[in-house]
Amino acid sequence: MKIILVLLCLSVGLQAANTDAPTVPNTIQFAGLNLKLTEKARRKIQAEVNALTRNPRYFQIKVDRLQMYFPIIERVFDEEGLPQDFKYLALQESALISDAVSSSNAVGFWQFKKEAAFEVGLRIDRNVDERLNIVSSTRGAAKYLKKNNRFYFDNWVHALLAYQQGPGGALKLVKKKYRGSRSMPIDSHTHWYVIKFLAHKIAFEQVKSEAPKLYLVEYHEGQGKTIKEISDQKQMDFAQVQKYNKWLKRGKVPNDKPYTVILPYEQNPALLASTDNNKSKRSASSAKRQAPFASRYPTNPAKYPLVQNYRNRTKGIKINGIRGVRLKEDMELAALERATGVSTKRLLYYNDISGRKFPHAGELWYLKPKGSKAREEYHVLEEGEDLWSVSQKYGIKLSQLRKKNRISKRQTTVKTGRILWLKSTRPSGEPVAYQPFEASPNDKISADTTGSDAYRPPEVKQASQLENVPHQFQKITAERFSKKPEQQEHSESVVWTEPEKLTKPEQKVHVVYSGETLYSISKIYGISIEDLRIWNNLIDSNVLSIGQHLFVSDVKQLSEHQTISSEAAETEFILHKVKPGETLYQIARDYQATIKQLMEWNEKSDFNLQIGEELKIQKSF
Repeated sequence: MKIILVLLCLSVGLQAANTDAPTVPNTIQFAGLNLKLTEKARRKIQAEVNALTRNPRYFQIKVDRLQMYFPIIERVFDEEGLPQDFKYLALQESALISDAVSSSNAVGFWQFKKEAAFEVGLRIDRNVDERLNIVSSTRGAAKYLKKNNRFYFDNWVHALLAYQQGPGGALKLVKKKYRGSRSMPIDSHTHWYVIKFLAHKIAFEQVKSEAPKLYLVEYHEGQGKTIKEISDQKQMDFAQVQKYNKWLKRGKVPNDKPYTVILPYEQNPALLASTDNNKSKRSASSAKRQAPFASRYPTNPAKYPLVQNYRNRTKGIKINGIRGVRLKEDMELAALERATGVSTKRLLYYNDISGRKFPHAGELWYLKPKGSKAREEYHVLEEGEDLWSVSQKYGIKLSQLRKKNRISKRQTTVKTGRILWLKSTRPSGEPVAYQPFEASPNDKISADTTGSDAYRPPEVKQASQLENVPHQFQKITAERFSKKPEQQEHSESVVWTEPEKLTKPEQKVHVVYSGETLYSISKIYGISIEDLRIWNNLIDSNVLSIGQHLFVSDVKQLSEHQTISSEAAETEFILHKVKPGETLYQIARDYQATIKQLMEWNEKSDFNLQIGEELKIQKSF
């Protein structure tokens, strides 16, 4: 009888714990999209929300972490112009554990693998792993999400899916008709990763803003110092400071670029004004902590400070290292001069404006001279853009933008879709390239012998022919050079054989998070609880541990499928070592190959090259 009473009490306790779970609505607003849920999808998301909130202790642990880390994530997203809803993705990926490691060896707050981390500029070596740095990794995640959305999807839900699947994998799963859409359905066929993300958003966005257990302050003057030296300087506990800076594995904070050291304080940093010399950044972060959650999370955050017709400007927000302001309303130049403290003459000069332009609402005006190059490599000219608007967007002088793209002042218009060079100058022999919305994936690279912007639309192929080609590289239009490159020093004569890649299924592994059960995991992957038990030797147990790895596919069947014939065709390659100034366009042209082929041979997903990087080139080219 006592056993029955105990079981009843436990049952009632579990039900009570779930009574606080938020109810999933029929529509969800996410990153400016209106998501309409079918009843089956709503029930799936509700089950995930219930699982996340089932255990109050584990749920509170995550809440404590988000109270500490979200202000930093929000600030970075503000600067990057990424919708704030994506902050919940860090909870889904790592539960905001800095040194979390997945079964596929993805690491850190945002679960980057090495290749993806290098792609967004994170440093990983024996001294530093920026995947464990909340500021650096968050900026990297923002760049990755923005790039995928811009080049492939124009749909934040699809960009979210690409974070887990990669852009190529996501393109196979999404429907192109929702590109650019501001409303879309979520049904029972929606990918489990999206379902799980929406559950995290629903579960945690209702959390009330409270004082965090620790206030994490960003310290920007650590170059050349060890964590021990910084903690001694700030009179802080070394072990505590080290705990929040695991990204620095050894030695001193490098000086090759800015790094942020996190200082944990038990008191509100607003009361400790002397802890960080960067007062403007700290005060802004402190103000966000005091605001209610709902007001702190705008869907489309402004990337620049707003200036009205009175002197009230926000400092510390920069584009390409140059401080700028975005106008909240139309105003006279004299009013803008009073508001910014910069003379009209200088405002016109800094912003490449000849004559007296009437400043309009929404425009960006720089308060210092723009740079000679941007931090981004390229920009694809969009509908309605011109060279001036691009120069303002990236903080690069208009004259320098023209110079880098070999565009004379007499040329007043540039065709939509043209790829503009922002960081380096397009070589004289490099063809003008375009990235139209429809293109053949096999178009080759050609030299623009006329130097003009003449453009002929490529042949449009059926969607089925573009199925396995990343959208970014379906857009390059060009032809082959007729001349093969001469042997050069950087083209090494190393030759090896590589077996032809065959499609083989991956063995799927699930990492158990707090609140998950065999039932919830089986629903995620559409498998039975019995199969989960058999595949993971859980015949006599339902107990799971946080971080436990579970097979979610039949290992025996996978091993049979993964048997590759030893008679696979062999392909010979040579190595090309990248020299300063070389681009994918130039290398593809030299070897009479396509960009698509270069990307496939070297498993690249963007245009970026590093000096000294070795590229495989098929020997027949």
